[in-house]
Amino acid sequence: MILFWKNVFQLQRFFITSLLGLVLIILNPIINQAKKSNINAFFTILILFFGLFLVFNIVNSMLNI
Repeated sequence: MILFWKNVFQLQRFFITSLLGLVLIILNPIINQAKKSNINAFFTILILFFGLFLVFNIVNSMLNI
């Protein structure tokens, strides 16, 4: 496991591009669904904001901030 983290820190650009690719692959179906109509776009944005709000609150609770 130590070797894994050593490689991650040495290959920072690879880590960032891999993470960005993962995010784009995950968001691609959501973006395609939002392009179909305005109502779908509204609900998609609403769900994304709710998800970000939920993650933010969970992280704050975990860190006792």
